[in-house]
Formats: sequence, structure tokens, C-alpha cells
Amino acid sequence: MKKIKYAKNIQSINLKTNKERKGQAKFYPSVTKSVGETLSNYLIDYIKKGGDINNLTPDNVFKN
Repeated sequence: MKKIKYAKNIQSINLKTNKERKGQAKFYPSVTKSVGETLSNYLIDYIKKGGDINNLTPDNVFKN
């Protein structure tokens, strides 16, 4: 098997269906950075709006 640059072993779960997936993903560092910044902005907004760490769920963080 060829070595894939930036490939990592991953395991993911779909939070709506609870379906698990294992495999490899190919992400460039710029993509990882962008996704991390987006997630951190959502979390910062959640906290600014009075979000509670005990209620930190995808539904609470990403709701409209």
C-alpha cells in the first residue's frame, strides 16, 4: 500500500445515527486548522451565550 501524505487512522461516529466508521482520512494541515478554528468559534459563542459545561452536547452547541 502506498504511503499517503497527511493520512491518519481515524475512527468516527455519526452522532445522529450512532454509526461508527474506521479507516483513513487525508486532510491537509490548512483544512485541519480551519476546522479547528470553526469549532473553537462555536464553543466560544456557546460560552458567551451562557452555555454550561455540564450541558455541552452537539445539539446545544450547534443549534440555531
